[in-house]
Amino acid sequence: MDEYSSTKNEIKNEKDPRIKPLLEKINSSKDHYEIIALSSELIGINPKHYYGYLRKAISYHRLKQEEKSEQSFKEAIKKANNPSEVDNSYSIYLIELRKFNEALEYVDKVISFDQKNAAGWHNKGVIFDARKEYQKAIECYDRALKINENSKLTWFNKGDTLSDIGEHQKAIECYDRALQIDENYVSAWTNKGYSLESLGEHQKAIECYDRALKIDENYIHAWKNKGYSLEQLGEHQKAIECYDRALQID
Repeated sequence: MDEYSSTKNEIKNEKDPRIKPLLEKINSSKDHYEIIALSSELIGINPKHYYGYLRKAISYHRLKQEEKSEQSFKEAIKKANNPSEVDNSYSIYLIELRKFNEALEYVDKVISFDQKNAAGWHNKGVIFDARKEYQKAIECYDRALKINENSKLTWFNKGDTLSDIGEHQKAIECYDRALQIDENYVSAWTNKGYSLESLGEHQKAIECYDRALKIDENYIHAWKNKGYSLEQLGEHQKAIECYDRALQID
């Protein structure tokens, strides 16, 4: 799933010279403890700044400190100038906790606030897919793509949903669109390979797995799937080598 929210927009719109450098540090940091500390510093300067609470909430979630994450999300929602962005982030949080009914409630708030919110339609598609309501999921992804056709994640997730219902050729078309946007999209190469494999295109599937492994040699799903495709071609020794690589990673 994409990042919850974009710090870049916050940096661009920030007027307080004390807060702007903190946002820049938050944007560049990969350390969730550091992000929490920087966000707390931001809140100390401006207790009404929703983004400090939002980034704390996301980092607490990544650290599996869910009670603190929930509290920070609630504060962010209360203080937000742009409720759609916080509700979108909160809906992703709920999706990751598999609280799909609650997530749907928040996604619908986002969409009612802004019918052209592509992320809201995308997240609604994710929820329907998780509930195995595949046609509804595809309709939501299509709404999102009508608003923003350059979302690699939406093309990817639509491809996965089509794959789930056996529409592998259509799935491949979606993975190809995602790969046009990002040719180093490891998951898209791998899942395209799976759909090709499902259509009996074993060699083409292997080529996709090799592309994925060229980008990330430790991507376990590509090794497993490549092993299966090699088995189908009778290349059992090579298949065993792939499974061994997967076991080394797992």
